[in-house]
Amino acid sequence: MAAVPSLATLNALLTQVVDQIDDTLHLHLFATNPYESIIPRGTFDTQRGLNPTALEVTGTLPEAYPTFNDLALSNGIGNAACDTPPTTIQFGQTERPYTIEVEAFNTDVFCITDLVFAHQFNDQIAGTEKALANYVTTYFADRNRLKNIAMCDYKASVVDPLPFEIIHNQLTNFGGNTTPTNRLDWQHLDQVYDNLTALGKGYATPIRGEGGEVVFPLILGPMIKRMLFRENAARVDVYYTTDAPLNFRNRGVNKAYRGMFPIIDPFPLRYTDYEGAIGSLVYPFRNVATTNGMMFEPNPAYKPAWMTGGTTVYEVAFVYTREVYTDLVRPPDPITVGRQRFDPQNYSGNVLFVNNADMEHNPKGNMGYYMVDIQLSAQPNDPDAGTSIIFRIPTLAEQSSY
Repeated sequence: MAAVPSLATLNALLTQVVDQIDDTLHLHLFATNPYESIIPRGTFDTQRGLNPTALEVTGTLPEAYPTFNDLALSNGIGNAACDTPPTTIQFGQTERPYTIEVEAFNTDVFCITDLVFAHQFNDQIAGTEKALANYVTTYFADRNRLKNIAMCDYKASVVDPLPFEIIHNQLTNFGGNTTPTNRLDWQHLDQVYDNLTALGKGYATPIRGEGGEVVFPLILGPMIKRMLFRENAARVDVYYTTDAPLNFRNRGVNKAYRGMFPIIDPFPLRYTDYEGAIGSLVYPFRNVATTNGMMFEPNPAYKPAWMTGGTTVYEVAFVYTREVYTDLVRPPDPITVGRQRFDPQNYSGNVLFVNNADMEHNPKGNMGYYMVDIQLSAQPNDPDAGTSIIFRIPTLAEQSSY
């Protein structure tokens, strides 16, 4: 059983001196997950075991244009008129195993006595709970960013100048790609668009252009978005089909350009190098000490290498549809199994307060802490319906002249 969090840092969590604190509490929070409602969610079926396999039925298409053979009547040495030789159509299956992945978080212990004497303790605790939710939201966004690379079987690297490299594999990273040497531009995205439409993808996406053409979500960082979607670009209106989910409508997306509409990811994946399969990811935040406890701040190293303190050279974008994969949450434990009884446990990332009285750690039941338990699986649906793209971050000169 995991150890109960310590009370050692409790005084760093709450401010008790009332006379020196302004009545207004300011929340230092920032959380956004651009993937939250794009990637569908469901419930993991525990009856299928811990490591089920997603089975994708595959088919074939013609590999050449047809030849037209005239019908000939039977000539006495065969029965061709009634027995035209057929071409056998092949099919297959692609197996993709998946499993539940786990993560858990908790806070230090809160004591009821400290809470009673804390300055505006209701507001402080409300702010603390929002900060915890902020942390979990950021975790889910990071998980989706990494999973998107793994779950998209098409991975692209922007090499200098062309051809644009698009490869097909089931790697969880860009290890099969050449290290990118160029920035992302429309001639690259046009190739991604053509590849996806050639595969018949995107037709389930509930957004169309003015001519009824397929329009794909393009998830990218704000810097490259500003370069690609200039105000004078020949953008077209988009319309929503009747089954369009609110997550598209609520984003205010009403314009597309060259078959793409932008969804901003404020913190796209960035690397300092990409030699080999792993690369050196740089995280956008770091935590520093404040008056009491800790606070986050932007990590200077996350900035492009041409900025002061920046180190990053490569960035990731996605052309994505809702059909790629589904996040499956483990369902709550059953209340009874035989004669065993369990309290239901939430595994979807909800922030819960735990105040369990016990003889050793909390005999009076006057201490508690917050915890989050996450058990989630990424079920492959149609990994060919998306493309992960790694490219070189534009230089200052390229942005100024674009």
